[in-house]
Amino acid sequence: MKIDLLIDKDYLTVSILEDTRQMHMWFAMRDYYAVMDEHLKVVGIITPKDVENTTHQQVIDCDFLKPVIAPGQTVFEALELMKQAQTECLPVYDGDDFAGVLYFRFFADV
Repeated sequence: MKIDLLIDKDYLTVSILEDTRQMHMWFAMRDYYAVMDEHLKVVGIITPKDVENTTHQQVIDCDFLKPVIAPGQTVFEALELMKQAQTECLPVYDGDDFAGVLYFRFFADV
């Protein structure tokens, strides 16, 4: 099965310069945010796991880079990438264009 129908295109964004203390409150509303740089380009995905117990004060200092997946790839390939990276979400890129987020809640305790 391809991941095309599972891509979340209704994602929320956060600035790469956002204060991580603010993020702790935001995660109560959403499990992940797409990270945007100063040019409004999505450069990663941040999750609670990426900021928990961190001493970093800004999102830019956190590990928000995740393996990238393409819309035509399979669920099996996505799960393998998630397992290897120990993450529950992946940024989906169609070529150079950000297409959305692939998120599997049941995979959150990797």
